Amino acid sequence: MLCICFLLFLLIVGVGGPTGGKQRAVDTGPRKCYKLVRKDKKMKTLKVKIRNVYGQDLVYPVCESSKLFAFLTNSRTLSDGARRTIKQLGYAFEVLPEVKNI
Repeated sequence: MLCICFLLFLLIVGVGGPTGGKQRAVDTGPRKCYKLVRKDKKMKTLKVKIRNVYGQDLVYPVCESSKLFAFLTNSRTLSDGARRTIKQLGYAFEVLPEVKNI
């Protein structure tokens, strides 16, 4: 009975688990995370603006999706760590030029 359960487990894990997609290990340091490989390879684009505030470049969200990510991180800007995680989720960033009124 144990052997049959083990074979069923190997069969499920061999086809990519319950999601049906393939997974690969992403080396993030001391522990490994598993990321679902997308079949469509189509990246979603988030629009942001970069402003220099007191000598630091800060990334401000512009579109609704990027504003939602900023809301999830509980800040007005997107930090380096947040942007790195968002990129791992399959998003790309489009930097809009800052228009200065004269």
